[in-house]
Amino acid sequence: MARIPLFALALLAEWIPLLVTIASSVLIQNAKGLVIAPLVEGERLDVHPLAALVAVLSGAELGGVAGAALALPVVVVLDVLWDRSVKPWLVRGRAISEEPGSAGKKECGDPCCHAVTGRARSGQ
Repeated sequence: MARIPLFALALLAEWIPLLVTIASSVLIQNAKGLVIAPLVEGERLDVHPLAALVAVLSGAELGGVAGAALALPVVVVLDVLWDRSVKPWLVRGRAISEEPGSAGKKECGDPCCHAVTGRARSGQ
């Protein structure tokens, strides 16, 4: 509705300015949808605005317009997978190592196995 006066003024000049106005209007609307919308949706989806912007820019670099359009949904899916599967697995590993009765067990001394699971390797 807001573009009707713009199109009417362009039509008063000639057909070519009208076609240029329509094309530029569509181009601006698509650019707005690919740049501004991810930032706003990022706030709605609980994704940091900087992460949303980096995702869209990276997606545009890797996959062009389609990559930019799909970047934010991919980031949200990865965030949900992290929150629902990886994080609980790490917390569960820490909880097992802190169970009662595990204080007297001998640990292997290897910091690498403790960083991932929070407990010693079995058999040592």
